[in-house]
Amino acid sequence: MGTVPGPAMCQVVPDPPKNTTIVSAPSGEIAEGTRVTLTCMSEADPPVHTYTWIKKSGAVELKSGKENTLTFSKIHSEDSGEYLCRADNTIGHQNSPAVSIKVLYPPNNTTIVSDPSGEIPDGGNVTLTCMSEADCFHVSFSPDPPKNTRVVSDSSGEIIEGNNVTLTCMSEADPPVHTYTWIKKRGAVELESGKENTLTFRNVRSEDSGEYLCRAANRIGQQDSPAMFIKFSSMRHDQTILIAVLVGVVLSAVVGLFCIICRLRQSQQLATNNNKTSGEDSQDGNHGNNMQMNLNPNTTQPDAVYQSLNPNTMQPDPVYQTLNPYSHTN
Repeated sequence: MGTVPGPAMCQVVPDPPKNTTIVSAPSGEIAEGTRVTLTCMSEADPPVHTYTWIKKSGAVELKSGKENTLTFSKIHSEDSGEYLCRADNTIGHQNSPAVSIKVLYPPNNTTIVSDPSGEIPDGGNVTLTCMSEADCFHVSFSPDPPKNTRVVSDSSGEIIEGNNVTLTCMSEADPPVHTYTWIKKRGAVELESGKENTLTFRNVRSEDSGEYLCRAANRIGQQDSPAMFIKFSSMRHDQTILIAVLVGVVLSAVVGLFCIICRLRQSQQLATNNNKTSGEDSQDGNHGNNMQMNLNPNTTQPDAVYQSLNPNTMQPDPVYQTLNPYSHTN
């Protein structure tokens, strides 16, 4: 007898973080005093549990925790430098490429230096030099439309129905992006538009599956991201197999219990029928015995009719006594 092969089991292989990158907002040349946010993006399954921010100069660890952002509320010239982030999950970690931040600031520590210094004789030559520390602002600049626009999901791998999922639109632009537009590619459905660069699905359903893209726009132009295909599954494959096995076991148990109950009922019915048959046979036997007693002249209690006709009884019938010529009664 052959063996029926069982269903193939699907094993999910976990991965360490990959494609770890830093996005700066705003990007390009940054003026001192501007609010700057660096965002660490990484793909990992299981998800990243710790983001660590490091300033490359001096390998200074700035911040570590669940937050994937590093924010300078008012950036200063001394904040210039190269920054990287490290993404960690339970499988491993990955460092991002370093991002260079250059802060422009107005002149400061302005001084005049005399050469020669001190007391200068009349008629002598002297040179005065104005010294200042500055990283000059450019009066003119060439603005750029958005570029490198892309969509990043906070959940990688198979996404189960009922979970929450957030898509983030990342783009580099100078001047900064002022409008993000989310589009579902099938039917070209515009979902939402505004300053928020995220699209959140709460309690996702399988019908939310599809290709999504975002459009980043500033006053110079706009750019669409490549479409990202998102698939929301009603259940994991291995969970489906487990439930199918459990359902099969339960159905088998129910069928077995039903068969046992049917057999018990058949046994009870057979016993009842046997008892009825035995009772009827007993009643028929008693009835035959009574009839035999009534018809048998040798019984102790003969039938009343037989006694009246039998001349040998102890108490002869009065009619017979009257007709008998041998009777003692005159």
